[in-house]
Parts: sequence; C-alpha cells; structure tokens
Amino acid sequence: DSPYVEMHDEEYDDGDARTMSPRRGSEETEKMGEEARQALVRQTKAIKETLLKVGDCVESLKSEHEKFEDGNRFLQAYVPYLDTHANFSLLATLNRYVGELIQTRKSPPGRRERPSEDRTSE
Repeated sequence: DSPYVEMHDEEYDDGDARTMSPRRGSEETEKMGEEARQALVRQTKAIKETLLKVGDCVESLKSEHEKFEDGNRFLQAYVPYLDTHANFSLLATLNRYVGELIQTRKSPPGRRERPSEDRTSE
C-alpha cells in the first residue's frame, strides 16, 4: 500500500528452512490428544478426591457444631435452674445459721465475742 515498499515474490528451494512447515502429522496429533485426555482424567480424579475430602470435613464439622449447639441449649436451660436452686439452698443455709446464732447467742465463726458490757447494753 505504501509507495516506498516494493513487494517481491521470492521462491525458495525445497531444502530451505523457510519452506518447511511446522505442522504435525495426524499420528503425532492423535498421540498428543490422547496424552492431554489422560492428563485431564487424572486431574479430574484428583479434584473429585479433594472435593470428597472437603465434603467429609464439612460433615464432620457440622456434626461437631450440632453437638456443641445441643450442649449449649442444655446449659442455657440448666444454668437458671442452678441459680434458682443454689439461691434457695444458700438462703436456707443462711437462715438456719442465723437461727442457730440467735438461739445460742454465739458470734459468727472468725469473729471475736463482744465484751460482756456490749451485751448488756442491747
């Protein structure tokens, strides 16, 4: 297209490398295709195995999660029960202890008895 470039049709000898085609024969092409198919089959099997392992891990984690959820629900129901009963038990123990103190007029453990003057002033 350019006025400065001239096109020349050149002819090359049969032995010239520029005349040799890089094309492959059908036999070589078939061999390469079969190798590629086998490689794809191997890769597919490896991917399937990996996915199965991942699926097993997910199922295992799901099972463990469900166990923890069940335990959590149990504890959420049990803790208020413990609080209620522990408070009643504590109150009963304190009432019994205070009642004993009043009846025997003893000081609580770990405290010294008041001097006798303090008792008479009550």
